[in-house]
Amino acid sequence: MSETHPDDIKLDSPAKMFEYEKMSRTIDQCENVEELQLTLKSVLKTFMRYQETTAKALTMPPPR
Repeated sequence: MSETHPDDIKLDSPAKMFEYEKMSRTIDQCENVEELQLTLKSVLKTFMRYQETTAKALTMPPPR
């Protein structure tokens, strides 16, 4: 599995940067490994679903 450090990913929106920082601190304080695993799996699946939806939207014919 490739390792990407979160600091290598740039967010343009100050609101998203704030939300990320808030959630990041919550994750750092979590000591329940099962909760972290479940959360990561949900985020991963959501990201993959986003990729599928984006790919479908890009291949759809334009509206008439």
